[in-house]
Amino acid sequence: MRNVKYSFLLCFITAGFIGRAQSVAGIKHSYAFLTEHQPGNIMVRPDGVPVHDGPDTLLTVYLEMPVTKGTAPVVWKNAW
Repeated sequence: MRNVKYSFLLCFITAGFIGRAQSVAGIKHSYAFLTEHQPGNIMVRPDGVPVHDGPDTLLTVYLEMPVTKGTAPVVWKNAW
């Protein structure tokens, strides 16, 4: 019974090492920043309701990806 446990453990560890050996590192570092801009003077309608919906939110994401010989460059298909 003990040998069966160790053989399964050895199989899973070996499969894990083989799987990691074939993968290419995707994202090296990632940074995300959020900024909110609020206008100084907020326009209101004659009934006192603000025209502006709220602060303007800007999300900026920086991704650092390693470029290695023989790999294709990153192609961005979608962004929101």
